[in-house]
Amino acid sequence: MRLPVVVPFVVALIVAAMAGCTASSNPPVEADKASAKTPDKAAAAKPASPPQRPAQASVADDGKRIDVASAVLDFPIEAADVFDGRVLRIDRVAILGQEDRGERFDLLLRIEGPSDPKAEGGRCRDGREIVLREISFDGNDNMITGSQDYQSCLKRIRPVAERRFPDGRVEYDLKHTYPAGDTWDVYLKYDLAHPGAGVTM
Repeated sequence: MRLPVVVPFVVALIVAAMAGCTASSNPPVEADKASAKTPDKAAAAKPASPPQRPAQASVADDGKRIDVASAVLDFPIEAADVFDGRVLRIDRVAILGQEDRGERFDLLLRIEGPSDPKAEGGRCRDGREIVLREISFDGNDNMITGSQDYQSCLKRIRPVAERRFPDGRVEYDLKHTYPAGDTWDVYLKYDLAHPGAGVTM
């Protein structure tokens, strides 16, 4: 009696099973290429620009104003509001001190420009005007400002001494000279680390 021949069938089953395992463990190369070409939109997104901290101040191209930019408020300062017509153009601004309080900024600016060349019959054509301006403001458009002349044409106002201290305080001695020749001494004190320490908003 002869037994049926089943070896080829068993071999075929084994080959099919091995092929299935190979297919499951090695996915098609085309799928890998397709997934590699898909960009990650979240990773590609650019982060938002950080807010302006610390605050910045710059002179406009025409010299007619200063532009202040901060994390809570942006605003201009017109030359006429600072110098009351004594200069035609601002040419320099510097932030001497500032404090970022989160929702409020306190600044001390030094604003400069050449004296009006026609003032005093032309005698101010080589003069300079310098003003120290304190500004406290917040994101609700509240603003408190104060200005002090630091230097003016014909040495009517001029600095004579400056003292700086390690904790950020600075003192200026000024001398005012009146047309009749009388003089008046002025002393200014600022805290550059906390320029708005005495301001309540």
